[in-house]
Amino acid sequence: MRRHGLPVAAAPAISLLGASVGFLVLYVALVEVAFNLDGSFRNIRTAVTPLDLPLVQGMVLVATVLVVIASTAADGLLLLLERRTRR
Repeated sequence: MRRHGLPVAAAPAISLLGASVGFLVLYVALVEVAFNLDGSFRNIRTAVTPLDLPLVQGMVLVATVLVVIASTAADGLLLLLERRTRR
């Protein structure tokens, strides 16, 4: 089963996990707002009011880099697992 089924089933699972990191970042922001928790996205919300643009830009950049790294890691892992894409 591991030899034949796992490589075939792993590719869609890895793609889905890599793509869902962006939604994870969004859901963290929604949970922080809904439950009034202190976190990084609360800093963004409080920085928007006095127009603290460097803080907002930095936090958005960190979230974007996190999503790009997760997507690139998922694509790299897919390249290693897929026999059809290796040369």
